[in-house]
Amino acid sequence: MPIAGARPLELTGRAVREGAVPDPIDGKVLRSFDPATGEWLGEYVVDDEASVDEIVELARDATPWWAPATTRERGRCLMRWADRLAADAKELAVLLHRELGIPEHECHPEVLAALERIRASARHAERILRRHRIAAPSPRELDTTVTYRPYGVVGALGSWNDPLWTTVGVIADALAAGNTVVFKPSEFATAVGKFLVDAFRVANSAAYLNVLSIVYGDGRTGAALCRSGLDRVAFLGSLVNARRVLALCAENVVPVHISRSGRGAMIIADDADMAGAVDAAVHGAFGRAEYRIEVVYVVASARARFLEELRTTLERDRGGPAVSRAMKTARAIEIVGRHIDNALVLGATALIGGYGSVRPPFVDPIVLVDPADESLLLTERTPGPVLTVRTVPDVDEAAHLVNRDRSVSSATVSSVRHGTALAERLVAECVVVNRGLPRSQELSPGPLEFALPRCVIGGESGSTTMPAWVMRFTYLSVLRKLLMKYDMDDKLRLYRPFAVLSAHRRSEPEMYEGKA
Repeated sequence: MPIAGARPLELTGRAVREGAVPDPIDGKVLRSFDPATGEWLGEYVVDDEASVDEIVELARDATPWWAPATTRERGRCLMRWADRLAADAKELAVLLHRELGIPEHECHPEVLAALERIRASARHAERILRRHRIAAPSPRELDTTVTYRPYGVVGALGSWNDPLWTTVGVIADALAAGNTVVFKPSEFATAVGKFLVDAFRVANSAAYLNVLSIVYGDGRTGAALCRSGLDRVAFLGSLVNARRVLALCAENVVPVHISRSGRGAMIIADDADMAGAVDAAVHGAFGRAEYRIEVVYVVASARARFLEELRTTLERDRGGPAVSRAMKTARAIEIVGRHIDNALVLGATALIGGYGSVRPPFVDPIVLVDPADESLLLTERTPGPVLTVRTVPDVDEAAHLVNRDRSVSSATVSSVRHGTALAERLVAECVVVNRGLPRSQELSPGPLEFALPRCVIGGESGSTTMPAWVMRFTYLSVLRKLLMKYDMDDKLRLYRPFAVLSAHRRSEPEMYEGKA
């Protein structure tokens, strides 16, 4: 059986030769490499189905003592994890830069944001998951008290383009809610994933070894994890892969949380603060925003000002966000090249970059203006430092185009007078007005996503979404007290709704006689 661990790589060869990007999986070995220099970073044994099942069972064995721990105790474990990562922040930032090709100046803020994300889960879990009461809407119904319990074992499938902030958020939320977690990082971000898990194990005692586990591999390992009897799956990635995960989890009816990556869009109105709009566009398109801006819709009356300000900013700030990126996968390089060629052939104008901007494994910043409607830049997602600017007659047309594009998951609006009104018209997961697309606690799922609500005293109020056995327990536990307050006619009339849920276990006369 393969060992779910890593061993130091003794080879000193190069992964990238003459611009080629290799497949990280070689038989039963997964190799991590630096896409910019081609140097190997680590070697890991791929986990097969038997190994995955064993690791999931070890995580399940840790659930009986991890789940009953208080949120404060679990929060202390998360705080120790964050402190350990903070102590190794420089090392993590260097690893992030080397394995993902992220510019160095963006890696340190990325690490700091991840630390705050873990600490936020630790600080707020007790408040979010605390026992609370729901008042009955009428005197004939009952107040309900709700508590939360963890699912059990959560499988986290990480993404390669955002392996830190979003990943630690999902893991921290699941742990804070009392679940154990089996984490499968992307095969293109394995070293970063292992660093996170190792930091948790170093920060906490050996007793917490199986609270957070890791498995290595590609999509086949992820499929084995989805079929391994998990209680919940959290997936981070593209819509295409999300469909595959949903299909796999549907085989055993495993609930899934999807944090899908999507296209970011921006609308610039004629009354926009142009300096602020350009800054948001540059950082949203070329920086490490939570949702990368791929398309900017600018009204015709503001087009000239925006393009001039954008060109000036990019030429002036050459060391800023708009720098060359080392692409991690050969497919990503192929997509960028194909989309750029397609747009230029169909009449797009190159404001920055062009045909020569794709230099495998690097892609230089590219800004293309007004591609044709059928161009791939507008119909498909484009990885890398590529920004598309499209001119529209007015904001109504811009809003229509944003809402029509199903791949848009976030948007930002730049309008001094009508920003909020325009934002309310957009159908997107997140809409930001007059600023970029920052990371925020509100964009993450939170501990409630990984905790099951349970009505422990209850009544009809607020209980219709609970499992049937929970509703029976709730109703029967208070039935005898209710019947003591009414005469015979009221007893029968009040009792009938409860009898529907419980008739298969006790007859109505038996329960009325106090045998429930």
